[in-house]
Amino acid sequence: MIAYFYISIELFSVIVTVSENKHIIILSLLIILILQFIFGIVAFYFYTVINQKILKAEKQKELQNRIEDIENYAEYLESTEDNLIKFRHDIKSLISSISLNTDDDKPDLVSYVDNYINKNSFERYQGLNHIKNKLLKNLFLTKIAVMVNKNLNYNFECTQDAKISIENNEMFDLIRILGIAMDNAIEASTELGSKSRIDIMVFKNQSNGIEFEIKNLVKNENIRINEIQRSGVTSKVDHLGVGLANVKEIISKYSNMSLDLKIENKYFTFYLVVDEEEPL
Repeated sequence: MIAYFYISIELFSVIVTVSENKHIIILSLLIILILQFIFGIVAFYFYTVINQKILKAEKQKELQNRIEDIENYAEYLESTEDNLIKFRHDIKSLISSISLNTDDDKPDLVSYVDNYINKNSFERYQGLNHIKNKLLKNLFLTKIAVMVNKNLNYNFECTQDAKISIENNEMFDLIRILGIAMDNAIEASTELGSKSRIDIMVFKNQSNGIEFEIKNLVKNENIRINEIQRSGVTSKVDHLGVGLANVKEIISKYSNMSLDLKIENKYFTFYLVVDEEEPL
């Protein structure tokens, strides 16, 4: 930019020195001003583009750091969960045995510690160590953290190792599908407050596929499943329809995915089966 301005000024000085015609001088000045204006617009455009690229790179780096943090925490949970469960059992037994030799007020302490261990520590992320796909584990870890922050009543169950071999594109679509399902459950449950209930179960079937069941309490049982799956339709209060049209469209691309939706006994159930891809 400095070089451009220097050349422009020198060029105008040469024109003024060489030519005595005022019209030529004024015309030259006008042309230089127009060029300056165009140059300013081009410079501003490139500055904006470069700045946006820098911001995008910074956001991507920040997102990557968050993903790495989640993965590290998930690995930590996986490596320590079994030991924590054993410790919970041992410490509860120890406290119970100690309480037999103390006065009557001590069982209250035992009850408090028992509840604290169950609800606030050991069972919060129980079962995640059995999810063997990193992307799936990170998704469940993130959504469970949201449920904890919103004080929602939930239960996550995965009692056996669950891993499925599918292509990356299908895995990304699976993450989208389950993310939509859990977001809907969280939104509906948030409105119920202390009466909320979300049950998430993951288990491996006999054909080496994985089955996902996400259930949540709803206010309105009079919802037609075929209606809320249509694009643009939502149940508003319970938010069940949000994203379900997208889910249906995604699943239609894969022959190894099947979905069943139902509302029964005030529970909305999202039941997804994903079979392993057959080798070519």
